[in-house]
Amino acid sequence: MSPTGLSIAELGWAPLVVPTTGPVPPGRAQHRVYDRPVTPALRDELARAAVRILAARLPPSLARLNPVRRFSPVVNQWLDWLDAFPGASYQDRWLASGADAAGRTWAQLCAPTLAGQQRAARALEAVISLGAIRPSYDFLFSVWSRRLWSTWRDEHDRAIFARVDQAGAGNLARHQLAEVMISLARMSIRTGRPLDQLTGDDLLAFRAAMLAVKGQHNKVPCAAIYFLSRQAGLFPDGPEEFWALRTLSPRSPAEVVASYGVKSPVMAGLLSEYLAERRPALDYVSFKHMADHLCRLFWCDIEAAHPGIDTHRLTRAQVEGWKQRVKTLPDGRPRQRFTSVYLTVRCFYLDINHWANDHPERWATWATPSPITR
Repeated sequence: MSPTGLSIAELGWAPLVVPTTGPVPPGRAQHRVYDRPVTPALRDELARAAVRILAARLPPSLARLNPVRRFSPVVNQWLDWLDAFPGASYQDRWLASGADAAGRTWAQLCAPTLAGQQRAARALEAVISLGAIRPSYDFLFSVWSRRLWSTWRDEHDRAIFARVDQAGAGNLARHQLAEVMISLARMSIRTGRPLDQLTGDDLLAFRAAMLAVKGQHNKVPCAAIYFLSRQAGLFPDGPEEFWALRTLSPRSPAEVVASYGVKSPVMAGLLSEYLAERRPALDYVSFKHMADHLCRLFWCDIEAAHPGIDTHRLTRAQVEGWKQRVKTLPDGRPRQRFTSVYLTVRCFYLDINHWANDHPERWATWATPSPITR
């Protein structure tokens, strides 16, 4: 339900389609936009729905000011900007724009003025709420405005968010409880799944991303998120304690690689094979850190900078560009642990070269000099 009391369908937006790995309960609202090919009809559908979401959030004192006329230029100007980039879907165009990697400064790519950047931010909030794009965790951690989170909660899983809020009353301070709610919203946005379809592995992936960006300085530990979520009926198949969840390995290496959106089938296969080889010697948290470094911080960054690339034999220019980008967080701050990413990538290349000597029939094809020198 929207803040006006109308359903999303009554606002002019049909039930949304969220891809899931299992059956979808009857009547479940599902995201329909993500990964759909962009057409004029889809563009018009998305624009109308986004305008209505923004109009629904106007305070009563401004609701008389023809909200459609007020927000239609806001949404369409931003979609015009996004449509200037290549990509079959809006998610592809969002990544091609560079905004996802720009973090807190993303709106400066859309407009030179502060007013233009504020309008772009409003349009993005509505488009995210409609499931047209799924920003990376790096981007979602850089968002400082709480309006996105309140919009998401108003449009999705309001009853479940209310249960989490009730479970947290008396257990956490209000600002800590608000962070739990924002964390759940981030997971739902990133995965494209309703809260009651999130898995323990989704929470572990969220934790790995949060540690990579914030280190140990996060406001609410994942143990608190897990505890309150369990109190609200989420993660029903998970263990009682978060520490026990961290020892589980609910997804295969191939599924973990796929969750990062690696585009090259060749590289997805290689990364999956490599992680499968390393997995037995690692606890799950170490395994997730390795996967996050190799998939998100290394290869997905390379793919974003060089669309269509399908080989890990990189040129000097490609390597140097990546080395510079990984030194900076999405919000512009320096990444404190970028050398650990370098080390993971160096081990990836050196391990393959070593295994190629022992098992050439399996690994020799992939042997190539490490781009990270001593």
